[in-house]
Amino acid sequence: MNMLEFLDKFTADYQVECHQSSLSVQEVVAGRHISGVQVARPVVIRVDGKHYMCVVPVYCGVDLSVVKDKLGAQCAEFVDDRDTGGLFPCCQVGAESPFGTLYGLPTLMDASLESEEYIAFQGETYDKAVFMTMAEYKRLASPRIFSFGYPGN
Repeated sequence: MNMLEFLDKFTADYQVECHQSSLSVQEVVAGRHISGVQVARPVVIRVDGKHYMCVVPVYCGVDLSVVKDKLGAQCAEFVDDRDTGGLFPCCQVGAESPFGTLYGLPTLMDASLESEEYIAFQGETYDKAVFMTMAEYKRLASPRIFSFGYPGN
């Protein structure tokens, strides 16, 4: 099941904007002149051998030591985009949507996103941006929320 099928299955309220694949979601958001929209990106990590999807603002990185401590784990590491192809069969590499549940992964969301009214993200390809309310995203993704992002990716 791809992301749009997933969203429709759960009667999600969302908008998709098709755009040139050379534009980033940040550029699409800026072009719409909408305030209160945070662009999010997923980062896949492996914690004690299990994959997780971390969702952070596009300008943030993931502090693995914080995630490791919060999950009570021994080991945490980043998973290279080249090694995630099998996890996201409907996606272009690097254009995954931030719904870990869609891909069988637990979702962790950085607490800095929680105060945002809207969220925007890649729609599994580089020519789609998806917009929805943060409340709708949280309903569908059921993320575990805590602070683990830091400025600079």
